[in-house]
Amino acid sequence: MKKFSVVLRILTFTLVISIFSATTYFSYTIPDKFYIENGSNKLNINSVFKLSGTVKKNDSLCQSADLTLMGWLPVKTVNIESIERPTLIPCGTPFGIKMLTDGVIITDFGDVKDKNDVIHSSPGETSGLLKGDIINEINGDKISSATELYEELRNAPNETIEIEYTRDEKTSSIDVKAIKDKNGQYKLGLWVRDSAAGIGTMTFYDPYRKIFGGLGHGVCDMDSGKLLPLQSGEIVPAIINNIVKGKSGAPGELCGTLIQNDRTGKIISNTTNGILGYASSLSIESKALPIALKQEIKCGDAYILSTINGDRPEKFNIKINSVNLGSNNNKNMVIEITDKRLLDNTGGIVQGMSGSPIIQNDMLVGAVTHVFVNEPTKGYGIFIENMLSHAE
Repeated sequence: MKKFSVVLRILTFTLVISIFSATTYFSYTIPDKFYIENGSNKLNINSVFKLSGTVKKNDSLCQSADLTLMGWLPVKTVNIESIERPTLIPCGTPFGIKMLTDGVIITDFGDVKDKNDVIHSSPGETSGLLKGDIINEINGDKISSATELYEELRNAPNETIEIEYTRDEKTSSIDVKAIKDKNGQYKLGLWVRDSAAGIGTMTFYDPYRKIFGGLGHGVCDMDSGKLLPLQSGEIVPAIINNIVKGKSGAPGELCGTLIQNDRTGKIISNTTNGILGYASSLSIESKALPIALKQEIKCGDAYILSTINGDRPEKFNIKINSVNLGSNNNKNMVIEITDKRLLDNTGGIVQGMSGSPIIQNDMLVGAVTHVFVNEPTKGYGIFIENMLSHAE
């Protein structure tokens, strides 16, 4: 009897710890806010554990839901916002991106020679500038291109160069002592970039607001990895004409040709959750689908629309392996390519497929964003909710 009592206490203790761990886990991983469709009064998040809540209106503006585990164990109170569920046209079409940066981004540093051919370390680097810093002004004059930067240095009145720059969204100023070379040109020892171009996949088009979204992640500088500040940009049609097949440790790539003289849209913003822009009309054959709210996305079968030849998207089967409701970035789902034809052609997810729309249960749930370098059949996807968060 005593042994039975001990076992019972151990089981009870284990159960209490398990329940506490489960509620703590959900409390930290579930976000503080959810969208629901107008007219709905239920919030179902996890069918396996029956994590759900009844929506209640606290006042004329604010709604909330008390989430419970298996219908009785309190977990968390979340805010609720009712919305009209948007419908968007899923695309999967390739497009070319051409961007000019707002300011110039520092990509690297280099030694410089003075007028006596003596080599000096980069004045910019020794003064405290870093890769990824964005130079906005030189001696009080706005800079929008590498050419303007070099022109300012050519006309500088003295060796002290005042630089206004942005780092991590904070703007600062610094004085850099430039070095004059044998040609009388002041040098800062900086490599900079003022533009970017490439190929990606369009995720959606809203024919009513004339808004498009693509990539599912931002356009970043290839050297510093920082988000490129957008001054202006446009998209042009692209045709996929070659595939570099991916393999473990070496991501593949879709190669294509841009139709340079056929601009189809204007890029409005470059965000961590994708690019957004305006296009008066786009020729897309897909029908509009309702979006899936993040709590409606489930692990299991789905498909993507992607173009691996020419300019017409095709349907390829995938699986959603996991869903991270608490993530606000562009890595919200782990997806796996299961389509044999796509695996035979590309080896899995390759560069250029970013933005390929993910569809499940006849709803647009998100887009492909990243590939696992050492396991190219798998990668990340973003919630369509997160892509739309900047659309307003």
